Amino acid sequence: MCPRLGDAYARSEAVLDVRADVVFSRLRKVVKYGLETLDASGGRLGFLPDEIRERPEMACLTNLNLSRNQLFNSDHVFGILLGLKNLKKLDLTDNFFNGVLSAAAGRLRELEELRLDVNQITELPAAVDMWTELRVFSISHNALTVLPPQVGDWRNLEDLNVRNNDLRMLPLEMGRWAKLRRLLAGGNGILEVPAEVGECSELEVLDLRGNTLSELPPELARCTSLALLHVGGNKISEFGPEMCEAFVNLQELYLYRNKITSLPPEAIPAEIGACSGLAELYINNNQKFSSVPTSISGLKMLRELSARRCKALKSLPSELAKCENLKELDVRSDKKQTCKMTPEFAAALKVRRCNIRGGVIKKGKGKKA
Repeated sequence: MCPRLGDAYARSEAVLDVRADVVFSRLRKVVKYGLETLDASGGRLGFLPDEIRERPEMACLTNLNLSRNQLFNSDHVFGILLGLKNLKKLDLTDNFFNGVLSAAAGRLRELEELRLDVNQITELPAAVDMWTELRVFSISHNALTVLPPQVGDWRNLEDLNVRNNDLRMLPLEMGRWAKLRRLLAGGNGILEVPAEVGECSELEVLDLRGNTLSELPPELARCTSLALLHVGGNKISEFGPEMCEAFVNLQELYLYRNKITSLPPEAIPAEIGACSGLAELYINNNQKFSSVPTSISGLKMLRELSARRCKALKSLPSELAKCENLKELDVRSDKKQTCKMTPEFAAALKVRRCNIRGGVIKKGKGKKA
């Protein structure tokens, strides 16, 4: 074997020892000075020392970061952490947890923030109903197939991230999350959004990109605080006018890569003009999308309109030029450009330094096309 490979291995082992020493040094400082925060991230720890549970001084900890380690036994980890009676923030991102999360986790009753991203967790225990103080829960990039009904007891939940799991549905109990402000559930296989979402009246961000949704429940229109709605990459065929009328605070709307064939009247509904705060509108890859309503002039904050690969879109209304903040207009097609615009329209946008991508500018009268 090449001696240098041996040297590299030795150096690697030395680095791991140094990292572990740093973690234990920080642990001793918590004990000595009664600190409330411990950052033990990136230490390559495969286990937690009993000192965390046995030293009464550790009970002062409220914020613990154990991300980027090699922890794998959730029964062991949460069994140790039970000694931290005042723990409010816990980060276990990027470890080796797999299978069912330990029921002991539910006994950390004071938790307000819990992050379990980038593991291989397949199931949450029923004991999660004890997390009644939970405000932030993030478990993206795992292997969850369902959220148990006990999550309905998270009455203080404000931020939920379940991106990139194997979920097929959101829990009906989400109707109890009256304080929910942000829900990130993209990259799953979610088939439908329950009507109970309408009870989340404080919801500001809803990200459902990359699922298999064929429609949105009409009850979603009750979420009038929505500022961002992302449903790109689904199978949605309609986006009703009642949504546009309700979302008066909407700033970003993503509808690309869906199957939109009719939006009364077979276009963006005229009611979209009521979304006065809308800043970005993406409707790419909708093959039968054919017209933009003149009411779009009401979108005074619109900065970007993207309608790429919408081959049925043949023209744009002159009223779009009244969107004084428009800086990006994208109507590109894969092959022949089909969307036509008048020279006056194009000139009005270029004066305001709006970047126009795609489309064809009509020739003036008396000139050959």
